[in-house]
Amino acid sequence: MDQSWNPKQALLTWFEQLQDNGILIIEHTKYHSAEHASKMDLFGVRPRLFPYVMTKWFGSQISIEHIKVKKDNMDVEAWLFLITKNTSHVVEI
Repeated sequence: MDQSWNPKQALLTWFEQLQDNGILIIEHTKYHSAEHASKMDLFGVRPRLFPYVMTKWFGSQISIEHIKVKKDNMDVEAWLFLITKNTSHVVEI
């Protein structure tokens, strides 16, 4: 998602590919924040703010939970966001 030129559209596409009871899992670390955005990683948002961005973009069409884990290959905390659709079709708000 961080390498997408249009992350909201990428999410809409992923939601369309989910079954109604499917779960979209997004791993997010401090390295996905705006401070680490670049020409390769265009989009960035802090992990603590990510649920707010999702809510602003999709409102009550989705539900979002998270789990904090430690990445095995790095000494960094990762947030796993578990996102489900509340409707059969998520549309841009």
